[in-house]
Amino acid sequence: MDKEAIKCLQCNIVVKGSNNNCDDPKYVDDCTACLKTYTKIVNHESWRNTKESVFESRLCIRKTATTKLRENGCYYNTNNGGYTEQCYCYNDNCNSANGIQWKPMLLVTAFVAVFQLILA
Repeated sequence: MDKEAIKCLQCNIVVKGSNNNCDDPKYVDDCTACLKTYTKIVNHESWRNTKESVFESRLCIRKTATTKLRENGCYYNTNNGGYTEQCYCYNDNCNSANGIQWKPMLLVTAFVAVFQLILA
């Protein structure tokens, strides 16, 4: 995975105490990889009352001695009441809104899997 430095979109992260939301994204140079993270959490506010929180962020990953990079693609992890999806990519601006088109395909795959389980 040792490639030339790339440019990534970076937003919805806190840097030096300041939040940079995706309405005003920053492009960062000298990245080893780009990452797009989508997290959905279900909070139980009271009896039978839940609230969903969704958070999406994009960032530049710079190679350090402790950096653990994954192969190009998306990885899913369930957590308490929700899930996190992390997509790694290795081309300029690949983590922009148009760079990774994984959500629609994820929905189609999820529906197909559920229907196969129901019909089985």
